[in-house]
Parts: sequence; structure tokens; C-alpha cells
Amino acid sequence: CAVAGAPMRGPLAAERAATSDALAKARVLVREARLSADPGFYAVAESALRCAEGAGADPGETAWLQAHIDIQFHRFSKAEVAAAELVALRGEWQDHMLLGDARMERGDLDGAAKAYDVALSSRPGLELFDRMSWLAELRGDLEGATEWEEMAVSAATPRDVETMAWCLTRLGWLHALNGAPAPEIQLALS
Repeated sequence: CAVAGAPMRGPLAAERAATSDALAKARVLVREARLSADPGFYAVAESALRCAEGAGADPGETAWLQAHIDIQFHRFSKAEVAAAELVALRGEWQDHMLLGDARMERGDLDGAAKAYDVALSSRPGLELFDRMSWLAELRGDLEGATEWEEMAVSAATPRDVETMAWCLTRLGWLHALNGAPAPEIQLALS
């Protein structure tokens, strides 16, 4: 717990320092790892999760965050088992999405598609449009991938600059793969 609570630099250092709840701190650390591309924040998030579990935090939420971290550290089998357990326990759209992610990383494209379809039917939105684009691209369907990513860009908001830039970059990449102009890449850079 001392590691999770130790002061350290990072893009969300102020938010992290203002958070005393271990589970909330783990959530901030996961976001910080994504924003900074520094996997060290995932390792510290795991420490925060251990503290949260010891403090009696919601086991479903700690399991979901741990499975997300497991995917980041390429522990795909472990993440798939945890996500499948969460689907059986809670069945929330995020659980199905996480199960799809783990299956995708393990090369089970059909299993990933089934999990994403369930999540998509519950909550269509940017996160799933982007994943469906990725799935279509892996299957060699560049036209379908482009259509899904266009939907993701349409659902993105400039208030979330990182996500907007990600979707624009992916869309530009798909356009370039199709031999089309890719102005979205320049837009993402700006």
C-alpha cells in the first residue's frame, strides 16, 4: 500500500494525490498508464488493487481492473478466465468487452466477435466501434474496418483529446491502407 500511495510524477499526479481510496487510486493509475504509455503505472495500479481488496472493495470492480491490467502485461489467458467469470457473475457490457479483448489477443477472433456483439447490443459507442474496426481489419476486411472506425470518430468528442486522436489516427491508417488520402492523421496531430 505504501508503493501505491507514494508520491510520483505523472500526468495525473494531482488527481492521484487527492485520492485516498485505493480502488479509486487504481483507476487513476490505469488511466495514467494509458495517457503516459508508461507501464510502470500499471504495476503500481496492481499494488493499489491489492490494498483495495484488503480494504473490502467491490470484488467485481477489482477483478475487472486486474483483468484489464493483465491484458496490458500480456497475461491474456488469465484475463480471459477473469473476464469470463465476470460475464457469468455480472454480465455488464464492459465485462463482455473485456472478454472480447482477451480473446482477440489470444487469436480467438470468433470468440471476440461474439463477446463484442453482446457488448455492442447493450451499449453501442466509441469503445466498441473501434474494437469492431480492429476485428474487421484483422479479418482482412478493410472496407468494414473503415466503416466501423468512421463510426468511432463520429462518436468521439474533442473533450477527450487522446481518444479522438487515436480514432483519427486509426481512420487515417485505414484510408492509407486502402490507397486513399489520409487527412485524419494531420488532424490528429493538430
